[in-house]
Amino acid sequence: METTYKICKSFSEFQEDLKNHEKCTYSKYVVVRSEKKFSIPEVIIHDKKKVYWHDDTPYLKVGIRIYACHRGKDTNLYQKKKYAEDRDNKALNDHTFTKRYNQMKPSKKLDCPASFTVTRILRILDQKVRASRVTKQVRNRISKAIKKKISDRELVGEDCFIYNLPKKENHKFHQMETAGSNDQNGRIKHLSNVLERGKSNNETVISKPTDMFVDTDLPGDEENTHINCFDSSVLGDVAATVEVVAGTLEEEGIPSVSEEHGQLKPSECNRQVLIDQCNASLRNLQNIFWYLDEENVANLSTALKEIVNEFSGKVPSDNRSIHPLELSCENIQIRTEEFCHQNKEQNRNVSFVS
Repeated sequence: METTYKICKSFSEFQEDLKNHEKCTYSKYVVVRSEKKFSIPEVIIHDKKKVYWHDDTPYLKVGIRIYACHRGKDTNLYQKKKYAEDRDNKALNDHTFTKRYNQMKPSKKLDCPASFTVTRILRILDQKVRASRVTKQVRNRISKAIKKKISDRELVGEDCFIYNLPKKENHKFHQMETAGSNDQNGRIKHLSNVLERGKSNNETVISKPTDMFVDTDLPGDEENTHINCFDSSVLGDVAATVEVVAGTLEEEGIPSVSEEHGQLKPSECNRQVLIDQCNASLRNLQNIFWYLDEENVANLSTALKEIVNEFSGKVPSDNRSIHPLELSCENIQIRTEEFCHQNKEQNRNVSFVS
């Protein structure tokens, strides 16, 4: 099948066409290689340039620029590895250097093969010949005439850009999003912005397109994607649970990961990575709490209690927390009762005023 190329007379026209293509196909392209002559305002051609032919029209190549899908091949693996090694060495040897958290989410690069090349050319329309007259001798004669004009610094042809944009089927190894049917409310718009900035650590959110996540994971009516408010008692339980999970470590005197990180030996770096992964999972749980009802929060609390009891027996008695697990559970119940009591007082005052 013969490939059909597009021709634009200016670079701004090409950029506008590429922008519309990205919106229609829900894709994004980045520059992976560009020649210097591709972006210069004035074209400078020397007389040794080869003359090409397309549709019986001679043209000269000025420069090329290669675009690839932003989910394509990761070309900075060596630089990332070297930077991570230097950062870890400084954290171990330099006491003034603060160790950063390791990046838990994988790279967005998924080796997508979709790419295309934009070629900047000079079309010489005044030397166009009919197909029946195009022979090797005619092409050689026209090529010599063009090179003579170039050596005399005469204006040769028309500056334009030729390219062929990839189709949606050319993208591999990643999902192509589709437009949502309903308007998004403020919380869903915020979720979309977080996903676009790449700051979401929730594996469930990252692995699904935005519209699929809204339809399947977020609570609400099937015919409307707007989020319904929870009951005040459920919000009280969730708020108390999140508060205790986030603050129990500091209250019980358990040292944080950042305090122990500087004392790790090189052989324990792998263990530190696993610890950071556990820490990331706990942060993800805090986000999940807000989307669960009261029954699921209770089930999750029971499951967490069983996990803590299971692994507490594997820790030496000298390194265990000062406060037992039952005390933390009592704190959860106390804080939940206080939160619910405050909500009842507020509701009572509102009813009295109305």
